[in-house]
Amino acid sequence: MIQNLYDKATSAVYLNNSTGDWFGTTVGVRQGCVLSPTLFNIFLERIVTDSLNDREGTISIAFGLQINAEKTKLMTNNTNGFSTDIRVNGEKLDCVNRFKYLGAIIADEGSKPEILARIAQAIKALAKLKNIWNDRNIAFSSKIRLMRSLVMSIFLYVCESWTLTADTQRRIQAMEMTCLRKLLGITYRDHIS
Repeated sequence: MIQNLYDKATSAVYLNNSTGDWFGTTVGVRQGCVLSPTLFNIFLERIVTDSLNDREGTISIAFGLQINAEKTKLMTNNTNGFSTDIRVNGEKLDCVNRFKYLGAIIADEGSKPEILARIAQAIKALAKLKNIWNDRNIAFSSKIRLMRSLVMSIFLYVCESWTLTADTQRRIQAMEMTCLRKLLGITYRDHIS
């Protein structure tokens, strides 16, 4: 049944309000299709399984994949480091401690660099909206909705993958308090007694 979705698949280029000639699509998965991520994962799982059996590095080529050595980085979670040279077309892959993937920092030291970067980005967004927070004509409920959509969405991006420590939890709570203080117009110097 899935094969029927992709048999005789065609595509066309839409440019300047006109559609070009239709052509057959023979590789890849449909963009936006609900099945696409699952199909891609099945495909990668097959490659990984075959690669574990054949360590010569020819598996991806057999499946029609090409690896760009310049864009490919290597990171390990081994505390002793990584001593094996991995090469693609004779070019050694760089071993890194951190990299950015889909806008998130992946680091061998855990989630702390990503959390700190998200806090900085959220504080920046919070500061840009100073006029809104100080405006007495905007309802508090509207300010809360704006805070959630414009600031917290930046802060909580990929938070599902964070590994929390006592230090990062404290920093997250401090960020939340900063946001609430801005909404309420309370400074660090204000005390309730």
